[in-house]
Amino acid sequence: MRSDEYKGMFSGKKTYAIRKPKKQSKVIYVVLLVLLCVAIAVRIGMLIAEYIDYRKGVAVYDLLKPEISAEDRLEAESLLAWNGDSLVPENSHAVLIPADELLDFSAETDPGSDDGDENRPLTQYERYQIKVANAVEMKQKNSDFLCWITVPGTTIDYPVVKGSDNSFYLDHGFSGQKLAVGTPFADYRCGTDLTENYNTVIYGHRTRYDIMFSGVAKFADHSFFDEHQYIYLYTTDAVMLYEIYSFMTSSMYSGFNRVVFADGTDFSEYAAAYRREATYDRANIEIGENDRILTLSTCTNIIQEDRYVLQARLSLIIPME
Repeated sequence: MRSDEYKGMFSGKKTYAIRKPKKQSKVIYVVLLVLLCVAIAVRIGMLIAEYIDYRKGVAVYDLLKPEISAEDRLEAESLLAWNGDSLVPENSHAVLIPADELLDFSAETDPGSDDGDENRPLTQYERYQIKVANAVEMKQKNSDFLCWITVPGTTIDYPVVKGSDNSFYLDHGFSGQKLAVGTPFADYRCGTDLTENYNTVIYGHRTRYDIMFSGVAKFADHSFFDEHQYIYLYTTDAVMLYEIYSFMTSSMYSGFNRVVFADGTDFSEYAAAYRREATYDRANIEIGENDRILTLSTCTNIIQEDRYVLQARLSLIIPME
């Protein structure tokens, strides 16, 4: 019973229910509808802007890439298994193959490499020459250039820079222009000689689209991790092959990106500690006191401070002239 009818029972007067107008509820409905439309429009605008940024990034970096591919899993495995007269640095797992020995290796593994046919496929040595020459050209374009990184099985195939901080290249392209997808960059605390860094840490964005370091997230799939084992770095004077040994999710504050160590023992203890936290790990790849590792980091896009972390050991160095 409505309150106005209840009162009428005792007053002896006939009462009538007065219905409140629905105007206020209509206004609320309209406001909510407008807000919903605005939210949808903003979201669509953000998606369009993100796609435009993606296309800009693709256009910028496609112009920098050499028109050849030098990376192949079987090629990497055959190099690592090759019984040439390689020089092995003391107490390190890295193998140094002089360029002239690579020429011998190319002759052994690339059929028809000496047949004089101009239309024949490039030999491995020739492909590496082109990649290193491209690195030299990148250094001439930008003095911050450190190396070129390629991760077979992903779209990670970009120049890597090292600036004076860890913020500039988050939203700047290789040539210094504003670019939302940024440029993969090494931690500014790293040295420029990759063979001297215990841990070379490289950061890159993860986006909705398969660009920059979005490919690191693929290693969260166990089968993908098992099938993809190598990372190539090309400097202005060498080809460097890394063997992937670990993938994990870690907080950006956990210290996975540590680059300064007291000595080799300190470094090896760090490497062992993080391997225990790994989601996937290749136990057959040992990390000693004199080894060098590479760490790739990108956002998980799940928890703000979490990062996907991919680590690899330097296993092969090919100096190029």
